[in-house]
Amino acid sequence: MKRNAFILGGVVAIAILLAVLSLSRPTENGAVQSHISRSASMEVALGADPQIRDTIHRACYDCHSDRPRYPWYASVWPSSSLVQHDRQTGLARLNFSQWDRLSPEMSKIRLMDACAMMSGDKMPLWYYRPLHPEAHLSPQEVQHFCAWAQAQ
Repeated sequence: MKRNAFILGGVVAIAILLAVLSLSRPTENGAVQSHISRSASMEVALGADPQIRDTIHRACYDCHSDRPRYPWYASVWPSSSLVQHDRQTGLARLNFSQWDRLSPEMSKIRLMDACAMMSGDKMPLWYYRPLHPEAHLSPQEVQHFCAWAQAQ
């Protein structure tokens, strides 16, 4: 009887701990969306065609822009920590929303890096794809993006 009470107490304590951790979602350190200038974005700065814009928004913007769409699991610990880490890492490497801060040379480098990552099937990340099938890039989309990037 005491053993069952001890086990039940442990399960309740773990459940309470997980509930508290789920409520304490990490804060987003990114830009406040109301202060984001659309003219600073890559697609405006470089005059991307609608297909490129669609591809970038669908497959890249959640991690590489100041306008993410958060899935339900972004509010639940521990996945919220992974989402925050991936966003911070993604924004540090490439931010499509702040393209106007790049020099023309760096803009070209970032575009060619994005092309290489897409062509090498490294982006979107493998563990992002199952929960976001809309982010899947077809070979034609990758080829179109790379041809567009090369022409910039």
